[in-house]
Amino acid sequence: MNEQTDPAMTVETVGDTDVVVTRRFNASRALVWRAYTEPDLVRRWMVGYPGWSMPVCDIDFRVGGGYRYRWRNDESGMEFGFVGTFVSIEPETRITNLERPEDVDMPDAEIEVLFTPLGDMTQLKMVIRYPDAATRKQALETGMTDGMGVTFDLLDGVLSEMEA
Repeated sequence: MNEQTDPAMTVETVGDTDVVVTRRFNASRALVWRAYTEPDLVRRWMVGYPGWSMPVCDIDFRVGGGYRYRWRNDESGMEFGFVGTFVSIEPETRITNLERPEDVDMPDAEIEVLFTPLGDMTQLKMVIRYPDAATRKQALETGMTDGMGVTFDLLDGVLSEMEA
């Protein structure tokens, strides 16, 4: 399955367990890395759809450190969140972490994020490895890739401001 959510982002299922999301950004790898790893910047773009906020964005960015993200629908008060642990960090190149939702009983997914320079642009490639096909199906049914498209569009805006 290959689903196009916008011209710059592709989502592909690979094998029984993996989801590969690829997105290009019109910014240097150093800027994309900063925006992806610094809590004050992450909070600006990872909010998702209009009407949502991110009241919790805690990041201890080191191997063995972790993160906690929590989102709130400002109208209904509904919340959900994720927690993760950083397994490996190669500055401006690669991050591997384990992640699980706080509010749903699901096993950890392993996420590898690769930052590749493409001239003046950067390609972000995220490989999400679920422990089995059923868990991948459950995750995809949440609409997660649509939300990723929205947040990556917001990241584009933050990167533009950073470059200005």
